[in-house]
Amino acid sequence: MSKFHLEEFERLMDSTKACKLIMPDVLEKEREVARHKFYEYQFMSPLAATQHFAELYSQKAKAFARMHQDTETAEKVRGMGHNLFGKPSASLTEFWNTRLKADQMGAPYGLIIEFGFHFAGRRKWRAAPRPGQLFGSKNSGEIWLEMFESYAEEHFTLFTRELGDLPQYRSENYRGLQSQDDFREFIREAIARPGQQWDRKIIQNCIERRYLPLSETLYMVPKDLRKTTIESVRSSIRRAEPTPAPIEKLPSISLVPSCCGITSALDRTTPECSNCPFAELCTSMCETVGERMVKRYGSLSPLKDSRDEKRKEGQRRRTARHRAKQAELKKLPGSVSG
Repeated sequence: MSKFHLEEFERLMDSTKACKLIMPDVLEKEREVARHKFYEYQFMSPLAATQHFAELYSQKAKAFARMHQDTETAEKVRGMGHNLFGKPSASLTEFWNTRLKADQMGAPYGLIIEFGFHFAGRRKWRAAPRPGQLFGSKNSGEIWLEMFESYAEEHFTLFTRELGDLPQYRSENYRGLQSQDDFREFIREAIARPGQQWDRKIIQNCIERRYLPLSETLYMVPKDLRKTTIESVRSSIRRAEPTPAPIEKLPSISLVPSCCGITSALDRTTPECSNCPFAELCTSMCETVGERMVKRYGSLSPLKDSRDEKRKEGQRRRTARHRAKQAELKKLPGSVSG
């Protein structure tokens, strides 16, 4: 699945569909989690991110069934309902809210899902945990968090392999965005940790992936190793050993934050929106999404209107029953009329 859009129309379609499927109060949270998301999902629309999360969950649900039940049962496990993203449902909202929680933690989705199933297996659950159960139960909050921190420390790098294919963070697309600067700091911290040889780390992150400027990054190399590292890097370049990623200059729409174009998330009075370099574009997109929703459904949120109407109808029925009961009581012998 693509982790970003190349056309504004595609992003608008995602935002419109999200407004149709999800309640406004849930979509409003997209603004709050946008900065916390793991780097891989920073530029994904909320709809695309939830679809990606659901696919990863489904794959793990099948694997869990094979391990804890049997192959025949595993083949029948879907992990998510048929046409999950076709209409509003409690199941879709559960997936959406769970993905939001993963975003708030800033963790890779695969890591959260893998540990959620691991946690359930340790507690001998035979049935796969539902999306909302990936974070444990009400009674396992502290234990879950303790175990997750330990698990994440050991397995984190297994879920960051795809960070090598994120063109938004490459030098040709660098615009000084906070998300890009945060990512560069993340990569610098990774480079500083013991492990690979310095020349390999420099080649990988500065030449092949182009995540960091070469001249600046070379100063991270300890002085006593800098000269030999530079010579090794130059030698590799002369031998044409590095394979640079294709240069892919992206349009602005591919660099907008995940919450861009979500009408319920836009609030120009908040720090997130008032300081966003894409605020004007977001406002324009939200206006377009709103116009489309009203034109097609007669409302910014047909789902909210439907639920409000059901709630009002329920209240009307309860009021009618109460009045009918009071009327019957008044007919009883000895009752006092008003």
